[in-house]
Amino acid sequence: MWVTTTQAGTLSVALTSAQPAVTLGLSLGVLGGGHCEQLQRADAQPGSGPQIATAAEAGTYCVEVSDLGSAPLSGVAYSISVGFH
Repeated sequence: MWVTTTQAGTLSVALTSAQPAVTLGLSLGVLGGGHCEQLQRADAQPGSGPQIATAAEAGTYCVEVSDLGSAPLSGVAYSISVGFH
């Protein structure tokens, strides 16, 4: 997922749900070398508050969700929320 900001502010990312409920890797990064280069990473469990929050300049950012080895072979359905203020 890509997010573009037009001014400086705070960018936040939250894993809001995961079915089944497992811990997933959540990362925020920037485009570099043709892929998403991580700026911040968190082992995230579903919740209402952000697991990542950081100051951000105007630009394009990437958000990635990854398996930490606990996801079942059948997969995980998840939702994320990205905020900027």
